[in-house]
Amino acid sequence: MKIEIQSQQEFTYGGRVGVFLFISGPVASGLGFAWLLIALGSSPPQLVAPMLVEAAGGFAFLIGCAKMLVGRSYRHDVNIER
Repeated sequence: MKIEIQSQQEFTYGGRVGVFLFISGPVASGLGFAWLLIALGSSPPQLVAPMLVEAAGGFAFLIGCAKMLVGRSYRHDVNIER
């Protein structure tokens, strides 16, 4: 007897949103950091907005990780040959 199992994973809508947040979160944090460096050179420095962008990017990354794990669906095909 031969048993063959094929599995396939797909992202649901929530999983695709998680992928977007997972990728765009670090990009937003990097842009916020660059903005923060520019703001530090000004007088007086305006630090609140760039720091909020960095924090939002980090939060989006963490939420994206969780949504990618939860937002999946699996399909399994089992073939049994005798």
